[in-house]
Amino acid sequence: MSDFRNNTKYYPLGIRSNNPLNIGGTGWQGQTGTANNPQGEAIFEDMAHGIRAAAINLYNYYTKRNLTTIRAIINRWAPSDDPNANNDPNSYANYVGRQTGIDPDSVFELNSANFKAILKSMANMEQGPTFAALIPDSDYDLGIKLANKQELIIKSIKIGGLFILLIFSYYILSTKRY
Repeated sequence: MSDFRNNTKYYPLGIRSNNPLNIGGTGWQGQTGTANNPQGEAIFEDMAHGIRAAAINLYNYYTKRNLTTIRAIINRWAPSDDPNANNDPNSYANYVGRQTGIDPDSVFELNSANFKAILKSMANMEQGPTFAALIPDSDYDLGIKLANKQELIIKSIKIGGLFILLIFSYYILSTKRY
């Protein structure tokens, strides 16, 4: 797990606080403090816990607020009327759509692959691609796993299980002698 808190390089706050999607609030698992800024962004013990918090927010937007498109999520995540930011949710949603290959106005499937792609592209937008590239894929995978949302776990298992079943069936059929 990556931890950028004690890094002496000039990184954006979201990287230095292990919070690449700039999640605010208190009481998050793995949270060690809060940034001294108007947004009150959380500081996490490692990058995986910052990604976990973002994954939970994204999951809750999708399941509890019925925000099932990238555009609907971004309009809530980075609203244009946020007094502490200069957000352009339309450009942000279009960027995430281009980066993920998911139409920003279409309902996307709730699974770990889509969540990972969306979280990574949002981190690119929030921190800039150069800094977001410092975050290894393993931190995204662990953050999504730590979010412990069954839809994200079960669907990926079903897809993987189906693939294994297909390979096994092919093997049996191709080796059977008549």
